[in-house]
Amino acid sequence: MHQFVIPTSTAAKLNSLTPRIERHGEDCVPAVTLGLTLTGPNILLDLLQPGLREVLYKAVEGQEVLPGVEHATPLLRTRALERIKLKMPEMLGWQLPIEHGIGDDSAIDLHDCKVDKFSCEPFDGGSVELSFRVSTSDVDETYMGHLAMKLGQEVQIQLHAPEAKPDAIDGTQAAFDADHPDAGDLFAQAHGEGLDESDEAKTEIDALEGTEP
Repeated sequence: MHQFVIPTSTAAKLNSLTPRIERHGEDCVPAVTLGLTLTGPNILLDLLQPGLREVLYKAVEGQEVLPGVEHATPLLRTRALERIKLKMPEMLGWQLPIEHGIGDDSAIDLHDCKVDKFSCEPFDGGSVELSFRVSTSDVDETYMGHLAMKLGQEVQIQLHAPEAKPDAIDGTQAAFDADHPDAGDLFAQAHGEGLDESDEAKTEIDALEGTEP
């Protein structure tokens, strides 16, 4: 499954910063929506929707495709398109670290983000300008101040997908039996089941010998 992630520090422009109020049940909490734009190779489109790059771009005619090398598609199929809105599902639970100062501890680290409103502007030569929106209520006064000072500037960002949730535990007897096929035999041995007559007699003698007179 393709996921739009930015695993390493990447330059992006902070185009907009919209403070707002978000309702959580009966409580109103501060929140913010960021508008970001980055420019990179058109293979970024593969992360958004497989096949999208080939719709907008094509390879150089007669270009040799080498094994193990990404098939380059630098040529626009048409120059009639400018900015294109992309129909993408909302991405919930993403993490957006934004560099601020020196060291990881000083980063503006936004969690539980919603990423949506994707659009792109393709350029001849194989690059694309990708814009998207990030919204979160994981923000405080300090973060808001830092972000406001970066408005209109280039910032270094990453974007990480939410961690996968562990599989739910199947507590049924069938699941237990499948995971512990020898459990029945061990239970029987522990409770004296399956013993023959001689074993039963020996068990009774051992029990009598261990009884106080």
